[in-house]
Amino acid sequence: MPGIHYLARAEEDDEYPSMEFEDWYQHGMHCFYAQLPKPLRKQAMRALSKRWVANGREVDFWMLRAFAYGATGRESTGQRTPLVTKDFRWPTPPDAAWELVVCCYPDGECDLDLVHPVSRRFWTEDNGFLDPPGEMGDRYFTRKWYEQMGFDVITFHPDAVVMVGPSTRHLTVI
Repeated sequence: MPGIHYLARAEEDDEYPSMEFEDWYQHGMHCFYAQLPKPLRKQAMRALSKRWVANGREVDFWMLRAFAYGATGRESTGQRTPLVTKDFRWPTPPDAAWELVVCCYPDGECDLDLVHPVSRRFWTEDNGFLDPPGEMGDRYFTRKWYEQMGFDVITFHPDAVVMVGPSTRHLTVI
């Protein structure tokens, strides 16, 4: 069926929505909401493709078109609105040696940072923090979202716990 228009795949034969089409379209729509630049949209598309291949499915050309259609923000009723402000720009590494990562903390907060894999230094150590992606950051841009979009995620855990109260002895007199 190479002559079938890719939007014809949006519905099954019984006129119910096609979940395969929706998966690719909605993933593209996530890119639109976040206003991801081209390299990060490619990263998101590759992450979804890898998940499909890992599940033993093939990636067809119409799926890539559904992704691209979602990434434009268009739907049957018109154009959707991005979730980031117009002046927000995703951080870009100053050179190819730096990599964009997401630092996730136990309280659910996520920060963007750049890391240098050789020196193991974070960009924010010398240059200050990078701007988060918009006002909806805590509710929309979660660890799960970043992972689904193919970002490298570093999970931080606390090293020690401080408790206030009487001390408990862990040694006994023999």
